[in-house]
Amino acid sequence: MTKTQTDSFSKALDLELQRAKRYRVFVSMTVFDLSFLKTDNGDSSDKLVADSLELIRENIRAIDSAAVIGEYKIGLLLPETPRQGAEVSSRRIAELLKDRLATKPDEGTTELVPLEMLSYPDAAGARSFPEFLTDMAASNCN
Repeated sequence: MTKTQTDSFSKALDLELQRAKRYRVFVSMTVFDLSFLKTDNGDSSDKLVADSLELIRENIRAIDSAAVIGEYKIGLLLPETPRQGAEVSSRRIAELLKDRLATKPDEGTTELVPLEMLSYPDAAGARSFPEFLTDMAASNCN
């Protein structure tokens, strides 16, 4: 993960949130947690995270963006997407990741790919984007 990529993703998120508030449109974000890939040999798990990011980017719309946003975390920004649409696309991508990360060909991994989703506006009362980003920053410092 490079700081430039993370900063670029954060700027895109800020812009999309401002746009969503101003024009009253939806924006969603999904964070895929790949921490189950952690190994004693960080080299191989870093490669798996990079491969996972590439897979996500190959399977999203042109207006969406994805980046590594923390250790073993990939953020997916979905402009103009309500929560229901984000759930559908995120589940599809999680299944693709699960299949790609299988240890043996023709066998899916038994690991589910955990994800967290945020949407604006969100009537479900979930954490807000600022709360989520503050929590993520705190967890990355540990």
